[in-house]
Amino acid sequence: MDKIFAKPFIGNLSGHTDGISCMSKSPISLTNYISGSFDGEVRFWDLSTRKTIFAVDAHPKVVKGLVFSNDGHYFLSCGMDNKVKMFSV
Repeated sequence: MDKIFAKPFIGNLSGHTDGISCMSKSPISLTNYISGSFDGEVRFWDLSTRKTIFAVDAHPKVVKGLVFSNDGHYFLSCGMDNKVKMFSV
């Protein structure tokens, strides 16, 4: 019964207007995080404060993938529009 009533929910990252389709964590920082949604928006988060650092309308439709570069200074997004875009952090 303890597992049924456990509260594993720690917090939420509110800000996207549609559902999140993909996400990625920075390889150099524990607090840098990006998420992409079904409406094409990509948000860069600071997990320690749970705040959006910046948001960009990266694609006209669904964001299908996100990945950080090895040095953590850039990230790539790909979408249903068959385009890959690179952004600087």
